[in-house]
Amino acid sequence: PARCTIITGVYPPSMGTQHMRSRYPIPEFIKPYPEYLREAGYYCTNNWKTDYNFLGADKSYWDDSTRKGHYKNRPEGQPFFAIFNDTISHESSVHESVAAEELRHDPAKVPLPPYHPDTPDARHDWAQYYDKIEDLDRRFGERLQELEDHGLAEDTIVIYYADHGGVLARSKRFLYETGLRVPMIVRVPDNFKRFAPGKPGTRTDQVVTFIDHPATLLSLAGIPIPEHMQGTAYLGTQKGTPRKYAQSFRGRMDERYDFSRTIRDKKFRYIRHFNPHRPLGQNLQYLWRAPLTRSWEAEYNAGRLNKVQSQFWKPKPVEELFDSVNDPWEVNNLAALPEYQETLERMRQDLRDWMF
Repeated sequence: PARCTIITGVYPPSMGTQHMRSRYPIPEFIKPYPEYLREAGYYCTNNWKTDYNFLGADKSYWDDSTRKGHYKNRPEGQPFFAIFNDTISHESSVHESVAAEELRHDPAKVPLPPYHPDTPDARHDWAQYYDKIEDLDRRFGERLQELEDHGLAEDTIVIYYADHGGVLARSKRFLYETGLRVPMIVRVPDNFKRFAPGKPGTRTDQVVTFIDHPATLLSLAGIPIPEHMQGTAYLGTQKGTPRKYAQSFRGRMDERYDFSRTIRDKKFRYIRHFNPHRPLGQNLQYLWRAPLTRSWEAEYNAGRLNKVQSQFWKPKPVEELFDSVNDPWEVNNLAALPEYQETLERMRQDLRDWMF
């Protein structure tokens, strides 16, 4: 579903493609953004993953969408747009445990979130995942060096981001900070510094989401943003008013069904669960391939978890409200506290406005 959002600039619930592994068609007037870039003269490559989550999605949107896809293969002097999908830190990277002596991060020293049990498998998976993130950053450095080697670094804007949060249980597929907040770094060379939102090395707290990504790419390329795109450009000549909320959704995840929606501003996250009787910890074949997930379930079945760690395996509250700044793991539900009722009602209404 996230990749459907990224390629179309339209919320999947607006098209019926919100369920993971959807094969529902999208309206004919909605064109994936690479088509607009190609019409404007860009050579567009995608190396190599697609997985756009709708019927009819294919590789025809690109000049090349294979493992050999690369901007270096373009005709001389043609402007380019290139995507490199690196799966080094993909969820599958923790399905098989590497030998402990091969880990660079010490399992005994890795910080564990409060909802995960302190088990050898949990510590090993976290250490292995940190290793993978380090490997991914190294690969990204190689991509930047490649631009330098081709003499293109000063003429190329680079955006480095993930298509979902972490891969360990209660992150990817789940409507918490760990699943929805992604790393995103934008490198704007001096030749395009007029588009930069700040000075080099600075951070911004502006709220941006995947829905804004296609509009931003077209804005940077000077291409009119189609009316059907639901995002707001965060860079470029058509930069819009910064959004107040990041809105997100949860539907079917592979073979298990759920129905939840969330909005997040700069401080609070509100979640509405429409199927509260379904626990977060529904057994998913793919998620259960990670040793941490199986270890967590075993600890719950043995009665060795505390309240926070046990909540994953129990029915969900109808509503959750978190102070995501002071409670970044989002484990302290504030929805029932009197002092937060005004915030709760405001976010309830804004979620309804987004949904309907």
